[in-house]
Amino acid sequence: MLGALSGFNYSQRFSTVGPKNISHFIEERPVVSIYGEVANWPDLKKDRCEIEISLDSIAGEYVREVEGSILLKVTDTTSILQLGDKVEFRTRIYPLPPTAESGQFDYRKFLMRKGIFGLAYLPTYLNVRVDKRVDLGLWSVVDNLRKSIVNALDSNLTPTASALAKGFLIGETRSIPPSIYRMFRDSGTMHLLAVSGSNVALVVAFMLILLRPFPIKVTSRRLILISTILIFMFLSYGEPSVVRAAIMATLVIVARFIGRRIDLNQIIALTALIILLYNPAQLFDVGFQLSFVTAWGLIFTVPRITEAMPDLFKRSKYRYILLPLVVSLVAQLFSTPVVVFYFGRMPVLSIIANLIIVPLVSIAVIGIMAVLSVHLIWPLLGKLAGSLVSPILDLVVFILDMMGGENIPVIDFGSLSGEPLALIGVLLIYAIILMAIISINSIRTRQLTLLATVGSVALMLVLLLFNSSDNQRTSLRISELAGGVAVVVTYGDSPDANLILVGVRDKKYPLDSTVMVSLKQGAGIERFRTIFVNGADYGSTKEIIRMSLADSVIEIYFHEKMRSLVTDAVTSNPLIHKDQIKFFSEQSINRSEIGYQCDRRGLWLITDSRAWLFTTDIKAEHFESEPMNQATTLLIGKLWRPTAQDRFRLEDAGYNSFICSKIEQARETTSEQSGYKIDHSLPENYISLKSSTSVLIYTDIK
Repeated sequence: MLGALSGFNYSQRFSTVGPKNISHFIEERPVVSIYGEVANWPDLKKDRCEIEISLDSIAGEYVREVEGSILLKVTDTTSILQLGDKVEFRTRIYPLPPTAESGQFDYRKFLMRKGIFGLAYLPTYLNVRVDKRVDLGLWSVVDNLRKSIVNALDSNLTPTASALAKGFLIGETRSIPPSIYRMFRDSGTMHLLAVSGSNVALVVAFMLILLRPFPIKVTSRRLILISTILIFMFLSYGEPSVVRAAIMATLVIVARFIGRRIDLNQIIALTALIILLYNPAQLFDVGFQLSFVTAWGLIFTVPRITEAMPDLFKRSKYRYILLPLVVSLVAQLFSTPVVVFYFGRMPVLSIIANLIIVPLVSIAVIGIMAVLSVHLIWPLLGKLAGSLVSPILDLVVFILDMMGGENIPVIDFGSLSGEPLALIGVLLIYAIILMAIISINSIRTRQLTLLATVGSVALMLVLLLFNSSDNQRTSLRISELAGGVAVVVTYGDSPDANLILVGVRDKKYPLDSTVMVSLKQGAGIERFRTIFVNGADYGSTKEIIRMSLADSVIEIYFHEKMRSLVTDAVTSNPLIHKDQIKFFSEQSINRSEIGYQCDRRGLWLITDSRAWLFTTDIKAEHFESEPMNQATTLLIGKLWRPTAQDRFRLEDAGYNSFICSKIEQARETTSEQSGYKIDHSLPENYISLKSSTSVLIYTDIK
């Protein structure tokens, strides 16, 4: 019965859409006035704010009532909108991108599981009329409490320590410097910036310590704890791990109140049932899966380990050292298969980093709550406490600097999500882990575990042997050249390479043979076998042809749109053999053996794990989502000034990184006039060759 109810709930909220659903009215993409309500906490990112809007009606030629939600993306990095606000704004509503192919993150499914059926973009909040919700009730209390926490941490901790403290305690990560953010990513400790269930346990423990001196009845104490847990869940924006831990903690408190025996296996199962009955789509959420896999792994494993070594864990001097290490190790053991399956990479030092940093962060979180408590009593005392907590957070950064960075080895498994064999492999790994844990007290199970492990390793080695012959290391060396971009593509240890030129323009200095020599020396190759030109002016075209002849290039491919220009250049040079010069278009080139294809968007270089699209200009077709199996990089061979709407629409179309000879953020509003601080800097996945580095190297691309 519960399963049928959950399925009906899922189909009504996320699958079946009625005649008034917004998805029926956005195919023509007209500009409309939109009326609705902020349906969830704004998702505050480093370069934008994403807000779920539950629609009431839209007005074009006439007003029509609609249902469903859209995702509004605004350039401003500080949100003035909050849950429950009534809003009105005018823009286009775009349909969701098509369903991604196997092995690629499916943004469409991700949004539809949240009940979102369209996308909208605005450059600033100045375009939004807001009817603020009544400043009463739970949401108002949560908003004001969150602001008070942020202000207290900012006033008592150093800027870096305050940024980390807000991330560890309530998941507020916007002010964390990008360099430190990368350290968490590269060391495999990014989960610490998403508030976890351990934070709920620390908050409960801290509240118990605070309440101990007061003569409060047991019933009142439990009600205070439940209220604290619920408020903390809302403070942390309802992260899946916090929701799971909050419900579990509440069930434990209720069980003790009514005198029931506490079985954590039953508690976690009931918690999952409650969440899925309310929101069945959570079953497909990575955060939900990670949270429950890790939590159940701890419930299943830690008691067995402590029971196997009772004398060791009874000694307090060992218990407080060994237990945190065991918990951290088990959490890593159970979460790693899911992380590898979805994200395809694992830092080699992640286990060591977590064993050191997780206990340190737990100490820091207790210190952060202490700072907030004494700040309420006496702000000057809060600064004293902050001076003691800041060094702990600085130590976290120091350890991260040693264990996270460009030189830290990372095991790259490629794209595994959606692959049936990869899913079977993950399930097999979990089966072996569970058998190994059960075998602590069973000789028979130990024998079976050993046999299963040896057999699984042998099977994986055989599969790797069959797949290794198809792998060839590909390297891309990208540099700025005469206002455009030059890309040298090498394959394995071959002395030959291909050259891709995009948007090359005639300059005061000549593109003589030294350019070819410099490109070859930088890539460590002897010659260019093929040159692809996806855009160049007349002067540069003549020089490219002349250099190619001097360098004995076998083939030169020009884009079909350059035919008349190339014909004029060839006519003026009688030494050119016309057989050497070819043109590529959507119909004429499909060199799948080396991964080159062409369509109306430009020239493609496609490998097993990544796709590169080369173009001289951004046109309407680039905003249409035609996703590849691979992660896609868009490379633009000219000065590019993207608006915020351009950036968001391109990312929604499936491009996850952008490289250009020069990128400048278009300024669409004056922040001084609006009164809001607007960050015009570009995100990390937008790379300008002029401002970052002259050469970018991507290697070991399978």
